[in-house]
Formats: sequence, C-alpha cells, structure tokens
Amino acid sequence: MDRRHVVCAVVVMLVVGIGIGIGIGFVVGRMKAENPESREADEGIRDRIMNEINSNNIRNNLKILTTKPHVAGTENDLSGAQFIQKTWLDQGLDTVKLLPYKVLLQHPPHPTSPDRNKVEIFNPGDPSSKPLFESASREDPFNEEELLQDGIPPPYLAYSATGEVQGDLVFVHYCRVKDLNYLTNTVGINLKDKILIARMSGIPRFNKVKNAEEYGAAGLILYPDPEDYSSWESYPNGTGLPSTAAPRGSILSELGDPLTPGYPSKDYAYRLNVSDAGLPKIIVHPIGYADAKELLSKMEGEQAPRTGTLDIEYRTGPGFKAPYKDYRVRIVINSNTSQHWTYNVMGYLKGEFEPDRYILIGNHRDAWGLGSVDPTSGTACLLELSRVFGKLKQEGWRPRRTIIFGSWGAEEFGLIGSVEYTEEFYMNLVERAVAYLNIDIAVAGSYVLRVSGSPHLANVALDSAKTVRDPSAAFDDKTTLYNTMSVRLTSPGNNSNKNSFREIPMVLGGSDYYGFVFGVGVPTISAFYSYNFYDHWRSFYPLYHTSYETFRLMDELIDPGFKTHQAVAQIFGEMLRRLGDEYILPIDVVAYADYIQRQFDDFKSLNISKEITNHGFSFDYLEGAITNFSIAASNFNDRLKHIDKERVLDVRKVNDQMALLDRAFLDREGLPRLNLQQRIQRHVLFAPTNEHPFPGLYTAMKIEDEELRWQSVDKQLSVLTFTIESAASTLLDVVSW
Repeated sequence: MDRRHVVCAVVVMLVVGIGIGIGIGFVVGRMKAENPESREADEGIRDRIMNEINSNNIRNNLKILTTKPHVAGTENDLSGAQFIQKTWLDQGLDTVKLLPYKVLLQHPPHPTSPDRNKVEIFNPGDPSSKPLFESASREDPFNEEELLQDGIPPPYLAYSATGEVQGDLVFVHYCRVKDLNYLTNTVGINLKDKILIARMSGIPRFNKVKNAEEYGAAGLILYPDPEDYSSWESYPNGTGLPSTAAPRGSILSELGDPLTPGYPSKDYAYRLNVSDAGLPKIIVHPIGYADAKELLSKMEGEQAPRTGTLDIEYRTGPGFKAPYKDYRVRIVINSNTSQHWTYNVMGYLKGEFEPDRYILIGNHRDAWGLGSVDPTSGTACLLELSRVFGKLKQEGWRPRRTIIFGSWGAEEFGLIGSVEYTEEFYMNLVERAVAYLNIDIAVAGSYVLRVSGSPHLANVALDSAKTVRDPSAAFDDKTTLYNTMSVRLTSPGNNSNKNSFREIPMVLGGSDYYGFVFGVGVPTISAFYSYNFYDHWRSFYPLYHTSYETFRLMDELIDPGFKTHQAVAQIFGEMLRRLGDEYILPIDVVAYADYIQRQFDDFKSLNISKEITNHGFSFDYLEGAITNFSIAASNFNDRLKHIDKERVLDVRKVNDQMALLDRAFLDREGLPRLNLQQRIQRHVLFAPTNEHPFPGLYTAMKIEDEELRWQSVDKQLSVLTFTIESAASTLLDVVSW
C-alpha cells in the first residue's frame, strides 16, 4: 500500500472513530438525561388525587362499615377483615395479605344474662332482699334498632379482674395520686378494701386503676361527670353525652398482646401465664352519670373539695348517710378473658424505583360498637384513598416507593394489631420504613384540622394543608386547611407567636403509631378534624367509646355531606403522594434540631432543672451535643441543596440518612421506670405517656430513693448527651464521621 492510501485509511478511521465517539457520547448523555430513576415527582398527580377523592364514596363506605358492630375477637372482626381484603384486591392493589394473631382479649356477658356485669347498692344484713339500686344493663337505645344488636357490648372495661367485691364507697375525684393522698392524709380515710368511684377524665384509665390498686382499694367505678364534657344537646338530638352513656375502653398498662410482650403472638410464640401478664388486680366497671348520681347522692362524709356538676352534694364518704347507713356497694364482673383471633390486613402498592422503601398508612378496624367516629370515619377515608391510588396504578402510574395500607385489629384493647405487626416485622421496618401515616379517627368535629407527629415531618403535613380547600361553608373557595389552622389553632389572646401552630405536638401513646415511633423509630404524622378545643377542652368528643357512634350521628349531626371527610382524605392523599413519590424526601432535619433546642429550653425552665444544677450537675455537655446536632443538621441541608440529582445512589444515601434519623434516638436499654407496671420507654426525646421534655431525665427526678435518684440523673444526662451526639453523627457525610 502506498503512502497516499495509508493516509486516506488513517483519515477514514479517525472520522469513523470521532463519529462513533460522538454517537456514544450522545447516547450516554441522552441516557443520563433521561434516566428514569432520577425523575422528579409528577405534580399533576396531586390534582388527580384531589379531584378523584369523592365524598359520596366515603359516605357509602361509612354506611356499609357501620351496619354491624365490629369488636375485636368476634365473628364480625374476621368478616370485616375479609371485606377489607376483597375491597383492596378489587381496587387493584398488587398484593393483599391477611395476618392472624391469637391474642388475649376480654368480653363481657350479654346484657340480659343473669351473670351480667353490674354495680349494686345492697343491704348485707338482709341478703334475701332485692338490691336498692342496680346499674343499667345497657345504654338507652332511644328506639334505634341498630343500637339493640347483640354484637354491641354493654359498658365494660377490658381486662378488669373478675369476681365480686363489696365495701363502703369513697368518692376520689379523678383518682390521681394527689386525690388519694388528700383523702388519706388530710381527710383521714383508709382506702384499703373500699370501693372507689372516680370521674373518667383527668388521667388515663390505666393510671386510675394502678393508683387504686396501690392504695389497697377493692374495686373502682368510673363515670363521665357532665362537667368534663361539652354542654351540647345530648344524643339522639345532638352530639352531647346522654345520662346512660358509659365509655368503654381497655385498662391495660402495657400495649400489645399481654401474653407475648416484645414478640408477635404467633402459633410458635412463648406465652406468659395469664397470672403473670400484668393484668389489673382489682375489679373495675364504668357507669353512666345517671347511675353515678344514684350512688353519689347517698354518700356521707366531708364535702368533697373538688366536685362535678351533677345536681347533688359531692361528699367523700366512706359509706352512705341515713337512711342508707347499713347499705354497701357491690361490683360484679363476670367478663370472659381468653385468647381470640384478630387480624391485620395489609395491602401493597409496589414502588417503581425504590420498592424496598416503605410509606405506611394505617387505621384500626375494630370498635366498641358501630364506631362511626372511632375508628370507622378513618376506615372510610382509607378505603377511598386505596381506591384512588389503585386506580392511578391501573392507569399506568406508580409511586417511587412502596405504599403499604394497613387495617389493624384489636387496637381498642391496647393497640394489639399494630404492635404485633411491628414486632413480627421489626427487621423489615427498621431497615426500610420511611414514615407511617396514622388515620385513626378522621372526623370528630368540623372546626379545625389537628395534626401531631414527628418534628421533621411537620412541614409535610403543613405544606399539604396548603393544597386542600377548607370544607367549611364559612370560608371562600380560596381558604385552605392551613389558613384555618393558622387562625383556629392559635390560643386566644396569644398575639406574641402567631406561628405557634406550626410547632405541631408530638404524638403520645394513644393510637397505632405507638409501635412505629416508640418501638421501631419510624417517624409519623397523625391528623383528624376536631371541634373547638378551646371552648370544649376537658375531654375528648362526648360520645367517645359509647354505643352512640352510629351512622346517623355522622351523617346528620357531625359531617352532613361528608365534605370534612373528603378534606381529611385529601390531605392524607397529598402526604402519601409526597412521601411516596418525591425524589428527595420532604423531611426537614433542621426542624428536628429546632425541636430539640426547644425541649432543652423548656427543660431548663422547670424547677427540677434547677435542682439538678444545684446538686452539682452541669448541662454543658448536653448543650454542646445539641449545638453539634444543629450544626450537623444545617450542614446536611446545605449539602442537600447542592446534590447532583443525576447520581441516583447519592440521592438514595441522603434519603436514607433522613428516613433513619429517628432510630438514632432510641436507647437500647430503655429509660428509667418508677415501677414495673410503667410502660417501657426507649425514645430519649418522646414518651408515650409523658409530655415533659427529656422523659428519661424527668422520670429519674421522680425516683423517691435519693441515692438512686441522683445515680439515675447522672446516667440519664450521659445517655441523653451521647444519644444526641450519636444522632448528629448520622447526618454527617458517610465517610466523615
């Protein structure tokens, strides 16, 4: 080949090579630019969700679901679970599973049974005589046939001890420790073997029971005093409390199946003996305020220092005045305590790009009767949400991450279904769960949306509230849930901080977020529409846990037209879309840092903080840890703003750092407890029964033994400081800690 041909060949090869290089570069660049895994969320899906959610569908859901009572452990529990399972399959979810658990429950005798539960006034000197008084066997049905169904249990408190006790009656106000101390030390009443009668509100039911046990009481009667409830017109004409209404509930101090604490109640599970399960040791029974009036009006003793609004003289007792001095009170409880099956239903919508990252949304299915408010207003909304997301999937859209819909069993008995789920699937959830949205009650009133949850998810809820029109006819079409919250959640007279409503409260331990937040460390948001708490603040909605939660209550008295339900479903739909589909998770770690700083400031304002420093302890290391966390959070946010979104694994890395942050605040050993009946707490910032900042330190300061108290304070200061420092390190670059 001559020189000319060689040159030509080289030129051709260079041209071809350059062309191939340009082509490859074009293809690679195009592939990089069009990498589907780095896609942003389609904002148009928001409008699809908002427009698709239908108030009539939610109304129809509620009407179907409140036809029959659905108490956990009954036949209707299973049929309700199967209905949810079929509905989710029909709606197009990818997979639906029914998960059974055999758990310890307690059910009362039929109200017409001769062995029914009851409270009596009787004369022990004349055993053949009829009781002077016997509590109502059931709540007044007001000629509503649906309230006469056998499946609606008469008023009772689950897990009460069984048998019969009798004794003199003592009025103990709310049955708080200070109430019992006053009666014992100031009035001079020995509470041992007495029957106590207390108002429902003030403190949780299980705390009342524990206090009564510790003071040696033989039994406890709980009633709803009208002072603790709104003055609204009573049911059936209004939403107020009728005189025979007696709220049901569980009095367990621990949560989950009592026989398998810490582990799922599967067939293979080791189970405690019932006698070792920490069940209440005394007999406890609820009555309506009409029956309470019959008891309280006959009492002798000093005038009670704290009274309610019944038209009587409240006296402390013990015992009755003339002509009833020879009479005593008897409580008979013949409830059946045994193992029953309950069921969780789990529906999965598989994520398109991150199927191993989970956004969960759940509602419990069981109720103490028909449950139109608690929980079925939430169930009705959940089924509409699953329908909408199932329809979007069938039309070709999928969220980036997997969405898991949960219908929990036996929540009313102690959050059993959700706790068993978080115990059984702990390893899956601790590695993969991003957030849990809790929609227990959806609508209890029509005044304002109330949100609680993890501080770094607050922006998700509040920003989502800006996209939903307020359902009230009092506002124009441009008024959003956020606008209403900004006005109605600001305390009257509080002009100093109009943005205080943005600092949403953390959840406590009263719903199915418990296992996720306090057991696994999964952040949560819970929300429901409420009445005006500032005008009616003493207790929850008046008909809570009574048989009067009927479809008519919701359809005619609380939310006619179901526009409030629609708004609640819409905000949950938007939160679900954002968490499930946005490329970078909408989690704000700086908000978490601000929350910890507020906790520290609040704690230092408490008297116990001064006691700690006066005892020689310093908060310097703790304050330094909080500063380090704030710096780490701020730096993390700066890196987030400059992240290369085409580097999918880099985005995945920072998403995981945000999603897993709450796990860093769980203490392996658990926080101190004042007694073995107190729930185990692991989160150093939040506690399910303690609203005070830094619950470990706060509890340590309540230990009576002085030496043990200061040892515990010393340890908890160290644990808290270490935990916050450790959490800060999780926000550093993955090779910089």
